[in-house]
Amino acid sequence: MALISESGAKALRAYQYRGNDLSLMYKYVCSPLAQRLVDFLPRNVMPNTITLIGTSIAFSTYFTMAWHRPLVENMEGGKASSEDCPNWVFAWMGIGLLIYQTLDNMDGKQARRTGRSSPLGLLFDHGCDALNTVAGVLNICSAINFGASWETLLSYGMVSTMFYCATWEEFHCGEMTLPIINGPTDGLIINAMQFWSVIFLGQEFWDSDVALPGMIRDGANAAIGAVTGISEPVIEPTYKMRVVGARMMLLGVILTVVGNIQNVYQASGARRGKKNSKSNDDHSFAMSSAIVHGLVPWFGLVGLSWWLYFNTSDGLFEQHPRLFIWTFGFMFSRIVTRAMIAHLCNEKLYAPWKEFIIPTLAVAAHVIGSGIVDPESTTAAFTLPTLTLTVSLSELSEWYLLVELFVIASGRYVYLIYQLFTEMRIILDINAFSPGRYSQHAKES
Repeated sequence: MALISESGAKALRAYQYRGNDLSLMYKYVCSPLAQRLVDFLPRNVMPNTITLIGTSIAFSTYFTMAWHRPLVENMEGGKASSEDCPNWVFAWMGIGLLIYQTLDNMDGKQARRTGRSSPLGLLFDHGCDALNTVAGVLNICSAINFGASWETLLSYGMVSTMFYCATWEEFHCGEMTLPIINGPTDGLIINAMQFWSVIFLGQEFWDSDVALPGMIRDGANAAIGAVTGISEPVIEPTYKMRVVGARMMLLGVILTVVGNIQNVYQASGARRGKKNSKSNDDHSFAMSSAIVHGLVPWFGLVGLSWWLYFNTSDGLFEQHPRLFIWTFGFMFSRIVTRAMIAHLCNEKLYAPWKEFIIPTLAVAAHVIGSGIVDPESTTAAFTLPTLTLTVSLSELSEWYLLVELFVIASGRYVYLIYQLFTEMRIILDINAFSPGRYSQHAKES
């Protein structure tokens, strides 16, 4: 069954990229640097080849870190040190990340320069970025010693949510506009500096305690108490430096997602107009539909990852943090890819609920089926209006569940990419990695 309809194929051929990066660092440093390097490239170098080289470098940093810290922390599970991970590893992490960022900026410029821009190149670039997001989060969590903890899971959830919401905004607004401070530009530079900080400041820098000013702490506790009614202080006097960084990142994610929602709201209003109450009603309905259709399934999948984290044995995530994160990384990447192809083909729907329901049903079926394995194992309760069902999970059953989910998620993602590349190559009559006929109307790769 074809993924791209006839109307979608027509829109794909006529697609024109619209986007902008408002970052000052991009405008004055990253973009000029990439353009200068592109000017030295032979014109027969394919844009997708540049993308592939950048992705390969990014994954080389991932496998380097995974070799030294397979559990996202010290092998002994204690305080990370330079003995388990030498300084050259952190140096390569930062250098490799900036090389990847530069090549990611170069591929589109080379595509425009040589007239090889195409929706296929854009999809390939975004698909590689989605996978690099998983690798990058695991790298930085290993470097600053988050370890196999909820902090690592939260970090990936935050970064992937920013990535998805930007794609969701592009789907509804027709263009991608990155804010003045954004992850692909400023965030990657900050990450490189975090890697290098381990070399110059030591691993203990991220394990050190940071005392919050009393005025800020008391004011925050008072505000939280006024809103929630909690009398006990919520904000603690001191935090680990890495926790402070994570909470600052969380604040940035919230502000970014709010900006995405605001942009979609304004775009839906601009399309419908605000001349009468009926158009306002249509506007509200369209916005509600966009949130229910696009954001609720995404956050449902995020919730599923947290449900598994809290309702399985203590050793599952701690022993297999990379497998756990990659399992949901493939799920998230598939939703992002479907949203992206819907945008390219000007399709109304991209079935995010399907991407949420399938893994949820797989988890439910496995949990219910594992109830007879070991009555002494961890229990999980499902509550319905007229029934409470408590089932059990054994550690062996949990391992099988995680492996099953990984196989399903990775298999479905790879098959989706194969289908899309095959259909898009035929529709656009282009070659992905060798010279051929390319559409001249697309503005970006």
